[in-house]
Amino acid sequence: MTYEEKRSSSRSGITLENHHNLFFLEQDNERHAITHIRDVSLSGVGINMNRPINANEPVALTYDSEDFTLTINGVAAWCNPRQGGDGYSLGIRFNAADPNDNSLFFLAIRKYLDDFDGGTFDS
Repeated sequence: MTYEEKRSSSRSGITLENHHNLFFLEQDNERHAITHIRDVSLSGVGINMNRPINANEPVALTYDSEDFTLTINGVAAWCNPRQGGDGYSLGIRFNAADPNDNSLFFLAIRKYLDDFDGGTFDS
């Protein structure tokens, strides 16, 4: 089986050091700390989680700093077990009707972007 790329925006990874409890996934009134952000774009984000989420489930990604809180709404595009049984890989597609909010997400984390080098977030 071949995989056809369906992303509408290029993706970039985030490298953060010594920053904890900044990003959260919210689903069904539960807040889960995100420990790994694999990649991010204006249209979505790839993260690693320790629990599965069903495809097409509504979710929100929240950036919560001392200065402000920003939430991006979206839907779980896919969720797959990670190799070695170490949690799940999850793709979140942001709501295309909220391009301003998606852009604000980049502004909120701009100081953490590592020249779009494809790194990962590890807290």
